[in-house]
Amino acid sequence: MKLFHRGCVRSETRLPIISIYSTLFQEERFMRKSWTCRMLALGLALGGLASIPSSQTVAKDPLPPGTSAKLIAAEVENIQLGLEKMPLTKGGIKGMKSASMLLALNAQNNMEGADAAKMAGLRDSALKVAAALEAGKVGDAKTAAKTLSAPAAGDAKKMAKLADQNKFSLDEAMSLLSSSRAGGLNIENDLKDRDVEKTMKDPKKVELYAARMALIGQYSLDLPPGDANGAKKKKWEDWSKEMTQLSNDLAVEAAKAKPDTAAMKKKIGLLNKNCADCHNEFRK
Repeated sequence: MKLFHRGCVRSETRLPIISIYSTLFQEERFMRKSWTCRMLALGLALGGLASIPSSQTVAKDPLPPGTSAKLIAAEVENIQLGLEKMPLTKGGIKGMKSASMLLALNAQNNMEGADAAKMAGLRDSALKVAAALEAGKVGDAKTAAKTLSAPAAGDAKKMAKLADQNKFSLDEAMSLLSSSRAGGLNIENDLKDRDVEKTMKDPKKVELYAARMALIGQYSLDLPPGDANGAKKKKWEDWSKEMTQLSNDLAVEAAKAKPDTAAMKKKIGLLNKNCADCHNEFRK
């Protein structure tokens, strides 16, 4: 079965770039361990339980308890280390921008409760990173990325349609599903039939994959293809919402103390079908 090949859009030229996922930083193991502890503490402090405010580019269902915080910690670390440690090609900049936009959405999804202002600040900092990368100013992006671990308080009452920020595109959002060579996280390949059994041996990775796919589904709802009009637009919206819900369901299962691998595989299969249905309609 075929999973998420560019999320219903044709891919751009593949370029050798960094992966924003932790496997490419093996030479920094000791440093990464300390970073992970600090960033997870940040995520838990800022994120808590996912809360979904009323806004565009926001799904109806929250991520599982704790998953948002884990993803915040992972994304902050990956963005900071990625910008500092690895050479950035055009594809790498695209991947880092997309990661920053997902971080902004995750933060905005959690702008309620005692940490609302901190989450608003995290969203704003992530948007600054994305804006700098969109402008090709990698140095400014590095500077902005340093604020992600201790963001200034922001205005939690100010909700933004994030899909309209920084010229973010559907192709950029979906690119995180692609291989590391194309600026993605290798989610597509890891969840294909030939690799899914191996991938499911690491439920924590599956949990973060699923959380990212849920956020991508939220963005895709506000980034329909140009020919998505009338009935086709309704199909696009339904598939985008379904992608978010199915991804949330997968994250819930993967986050359990003892995940059911058969249940995870079934949910991955449903995500594959969601993607295939979309491709059949929009990639004719």
